[in-house]
Amino acid sequence: MRKAHKYFIIVSLALLIISLLVLVYGGSWSSGDLESGEFNGNPGASDKNYNYNIPSGITRISNIKVNVTVSALANNNGADITLEVWTNDGTSDLNQIGTTVTPSGTPPITYDFVSSDHNVLNDLTPGATNYVHVIAKNVDAGGLCGTDDDIRWNYVAVTLTYNIVPFIGNASINETSILLNEW
Repeated sequence: MRKAHKYFIIVSLALLIISLLVLVYGGSWSSGDLESGEFNGNPGASDKNYNYNIPSGITRISNIKVNVTVSALANNNGADITLEVWTNDGTSDLNQIGTTVTPSGTPPITYDFVSSDHNVLNDLTPGATNYVHVIAKNVDAGGLCGTDDDIRWNYVAVTLTYNIVPFIGNASINETSILLNEW
């Protein structure tokens, strides 16, 4: 067996092992509950910004999930109340993580807003303060019988999924191609 052929087999096996490690040894990180009590989203005040710090060692984030647990819901005006979650820079919304219409039902109801969109993931900065903005829309005053809408949530948490082992990328593929050409 030629030396280049042996080297190609070793490189191929190494790439296979590293790829399996990436699949097997992905990790996740959670902020824990960011809502210290119960947020009351009523007409005129139906959104809240939450800050959290991503540890600096977390890189290669593959998705973000924001859990919001609605603890009370009263839709008295007939228009659907929607929940939206956005990345935020502390002042302005950047990219939407997700949206949902709150269905009729008995709270508590937990909503999972998940995104792997590159624009959303690029808004995240490990080692710094990050923000998510939870917004309830169509929370109106004076619905049926003059009763205001009401939505409350008592749990907000951010979970990030990431890869621990880096993907080798084009460098190894190019080295393998060179070996094949020499062989």
